[in-house]
Amino acid sequence: MRNYRFYERRNKLIGIGLVIVCFVGGSAYLNSRAPEISESASNNAKRLVSSISTEENKWSVVSCSGRDSDGDDYVRCTIKSSNGEIKALECPYYPWGNQECVLPKINNY
Repeated sequence: MRNYRFYERRNKLIGIGLVIVCFVGGSAYLNSRAPEISESASNNAKRLVSSISTEENKWSVVSCSGRDSDGDDYVRCTIKSSNGEIKALECPYYPWGNQECVLPKINNY
């Protein structure tokens, strides 16, 4: 009877250990891609900024997030005009497909 309980506990510990390893490994992978994601989205935001800037009102990219929080292949970017106006955008970070930044989606729950 003792051997059965030993193996039962051992298997639970192995299972918990595997879950922890997968979680930590997945988080490390996502965090390692953050600079790449941010740079790609920033390039797309710069394209938009160059098309909407005028002589009187120049726009610039302030920052782009390195994390896609809702899994839609867009990250949040912030742009600022020379007169102080700030806007939030969502810009794609993959180099293929749609390259247009859009206004953020609003979730009404």
